[in-house]
Amino acid sequence: MKVRAFSFFFLVLLGTTLVVQAAIPGADLLVGLIAREFDANADGVIDAGEWESGCLGGFDQMDANQDGSISVAEIEALQAPIGEEIGDFGGAVAVVLIKTILMALDKNGDMLVSKQEYLAGCETIFKKLDANGDGQLTKAELAELPTRLLQ
Repeated sequence: MKVRAFSFFFLVLLGTTLVVQAAIPGADLLVGLIAREFDANADGVIDAGEWESGCLGGFDQMDANQDGSISVAEIEALQAPIGEEIGDFGGAVAVVLIKTILMALDKNGDMLVSKQEYLAGCETIFKKLDANGDGQLTKAELAELPTRLLQ
């Protein structure tokens, strides 16, 4: 479960114009993790339903106190489980970036990311990634994430 939450966070990280693939250690590994965790039926693509499910699961896992929003403290608590997946350095870097990106989704400036703010970000990212408009994301589309989102 912690991998699913991290997988979505990585997508969010890549979903900004501030991040390029070369700047993320292990980006290719993480694209594989995203595909593995979100592709529930293992057909090689992530459809809109799988995407939504993965996003919802990610939010629920990050919202540790179940108050309906993600705080900075909850984001910082991800460092240990992410570090277990990709190493301590990668975990530290990822958490800094996750915090930056998720707080950018905080539209009302309360330093909390509500479920509504989070899901709106998820929807935007899916639409940008689905380059051919078929309602599915392939590993190739995920791998091109930084480029697609800059367009």
